[in-house]
Amino acid sequence: MFTIFLMEIIMKNKFYIKRYILILLFIFYSAHILFSAETQFKHRAWQLHIPEIKWIKARIDDAVKLKINVIQLSHNIIMNAKDLDSKKRLDLVKKASDYAKLNKIDCYAWVHEFHNIPGKLKTKKKGKVNFDNKDLWMILKERYQKMFSRVPSLTGIVLTFHETDNTVYKENDIESSMDPATRTAVLIEKMHNICKENKKRLIVRTFAHQPQEVTFIGNALKKLASKIGRREIIVMSKQIPHDFQLHYPHNPRIGDCAGFDQIVESDCGSEFFGQSLIPFDQTDYLKFRLDYDRKKNVMGAVTRIERSAGKKSRLPAWGTLSEISLEDAESFMEEF
Repeated sequence: MFTIFLMEIIMKNKFYIKRYILILLFIFYSAHILFSAETQFKHRAWQLHIPEIKWIKARIDDAVKLKINVIQLSHNIIMNAKDLDSKKRLDLVKKASDYAKLNKIDCYAWVHEFHNIPGKLKTKKKGKVNFDNKDLWMILKERYQKMFSRVPSLTGIVLTFHETDNTVYKENDIESSMDPATRTAVLIEKMHNICKENKKRLIVRTFAHQPQEVTFIGNALKKLASKIGRREIIVMSKQIPHDFQLHYPHNPRIGDCAGFDQIVESDCGSEFFGQSLIPFDQTDYLKFRLDYDRKKNVMGAVTRIERSAGKKSRLPAWGTLSEISLEDAESFMEEF
């Protein structure tokens, strides 16, 4: 009867209905799913893309209310350590990270490697990175020491291998005597050591384009299992193997990461299904994915809450009808 009553209100006032009434209706339908879930996610994160400090601070305030304990800064905020050479970008990231720390929320910044490697460390003809050159690692060490000294409040970094200048497991991008899995393992270990020396944490993102690349990353993690403590790095995997397509199978990397702590990445910013311009309630979909993830003993989840890809692209789920998916995701992650 309550549902019928709400529907009558909506029909009579369909041009003037207030946003909170629609959200209430969505919540009414999804409550039986969310409040019955047995969730044990310790790492509950939001991923932010929009490069506006006022907006970021407001979302951090919301994160506190919803018991989010981690934020990631990515996309139009930061994608590489070298982005901080821009005074404007450095000021944005520092203010965001400082504000997160003030609110007792961990803050990670996205980076990609190999990115912007000097020409002297590349082959002349094909521009491959000379992976076996020891100077490469000194440059990376200096790069991240500088990054952490610029933004000391950062908890750590999220490392992605793909969609960068030179991809570590691509033969056309790297000059080395090592195979792709071994190179990937070496890069992770080197980055972990740099983070550890600076008292920062490393999240290793397993995003890849091809099945064999997923295998390379998996084999790299296995090589590291005896070298790095299982709690010293976090593995971050998308819920699906590649881009956020609803009908993809589960990511085979979930639950198969050599025993390292793992978090899963979901997209409530709806990159491929409306980008929040079209209302999209993911309640059942999130339950389907996160039920599987929980069975695989993941320790947390990170949710994209917006989309910002171009210079003027600003597509938040927050403040739209798609906000219900954020509430669903956080209710599902919350410990009862």
